[in-house]
Amino acid sequence: MADRTAVWVPRAAASELRAAAPDSLGGADLVALSETGFLLFDRPICATSLGNGGPLGISPINGVIWWAAAFDGNTFDYCPAEPNVVMVHVLSTTVSPDSPWGPQIWEGSTLSDIGVFLLPVGGHLAGPPASVEDDLTPLIELLFGFGVAACEFGLQASA
Repeated sequence: MADRTAVWVPRAAASELRAAAPDSLGGADLVALSETGFLLFDRPICATSLGNGGPLGISPINGVIWWAAAFDGNTFDYCPAEPNVVMVHVLSTTVSPDSPWGPQIWEGSTLSDIGVFLLPVGGHLAGPPASVEDDLTPLIELLFGFGVAACEFGLQASA
């Protein structure tokens, strides 16, 4: 990821990408675009309780890093050739007290990694029903919309 250039996503583009996400989602398009990726948002895409950050227990989502992985039931390994999951690291201006790294590692950094979640590559992921509040839904919709748009227009991520 050290050589990955961030893709800047303005609010208008974020809204359009979320709208492009299909009802039934799958991570294959995102990984087809690039086995690793780095998105930064001009404004937080949403807020999340992931990482228990901030005084209210929520943190803004200001960016995301992803990488293709294979999960064998015990470990996650970087696997661009045959991934079965996408590891998504959420970046925020808030430093999480639940972070496995001490706050000093983020000294001098604008963003910190507040947590990770997984997206399946094969099959499909249905969004939560309207009655369920899921604070990561806007981000997941944006990621899948980004993958769908990139595949539809034949885009390739650049390193």
